[in-house]
Amino acid sequence: MYCFFESNSGFCLSEATSKFKDEFSENSHWLRFGFHAYNSKSKYNDYDADKFIQEAEQVYENLCRIVSPNALVFDVRLGFATGSINCIKAFKNRYPLFKTLYGVDDNRIEYYLSPEENDAMLDNGSLYDDEVGIDIKLSELRLEQQTDMVGYMKKMPPRKYHAFFTHEVFFHDEKVIKRIMELCEFADAFKKIAKTVK
Repeated sequence: MYCFFESNSGFCLSEATSKFKDEFSENSHWLRFGFHAYNSKSKYNDYDADKFIQEAEQVYENLCRIVSPNALVFDVRLGFATGSINCIKAFKNRYPLFKTLYGVDDNRIEYYLSPEENDAMLDNGSLYDDEVGIDIKLSELRLEQQTDMVGYMKKMPPRKYHAFFTHEVFFHDEKVIKRIMELCEFADAFKKIAKTVK
């Protein structure tokens, strides 16, 4: 789950309880938390890299307290798929475990990519940036917008990975819950088939 430091209502991570920390730590094999942006308006294309790192640190310091260090993830998806090359390099320098930058599910130019690089990432599902040392990966699908999850999965192009996403406002939507369950069942069945083929 990618987190803001500050919500639209003004609630901040610094106000969140840590009483579920042990439970989050115990479930960190499947549920992890990382930086998304300072708030829902934050865009990082023309942004001071030092300020960007300060905002990321605020999120991670609080998440450490709330969910435990075990439950942190440093492969991120930044707000609006924005981030200058300087911000992304600074993030990689600050968090060496950062290896993947996730994009969005549309045709916008993402992060600092050129139009040609963006097209290559969309065509291939990912693009490796030698200069920064990260993969920039396509997020194929918003679960709240898909009506036939099983049909979509059967037609997915062959790739090493597939990234899907949703937003927390849809966590109580029965249709989205059903799609998440279908996705998990599909992934579990695929893993079992892959082990058999080996």
